[in-house]
Amino acid sequence: MIRISQMKMPISHGPEELPAKAAGMLHIKRTDILSWKIIRKSVDARKKPDIYFIYTIDLRAGSADGSESFRGRSAGGTSPADD
Repeated sequence: MIRISQMKMPISHGPEELPAKAAGMLHIKRTDILSWKIIRKSVDARKKPDIYFIYTIDLRAGSADGSESFRGRSAGGTSPADD
């Protein structure tokens, strides 16, 4: 399992955009994300009127054949997550 922290999303985003953003940060295909879960959601309102949600999510990534080997590039804010 992989933990991504400090994932910044605009207030107007939809929940279906989270895995797509995570896949982009990890340089993998959206279809390689097997499951994901929001661990923390906070609001960054320091620079009004640009207000953002900041997420920490856990995800499980793998290939189409079911193996969970992760070959994406490391991105800032990623770490192994406790299962």
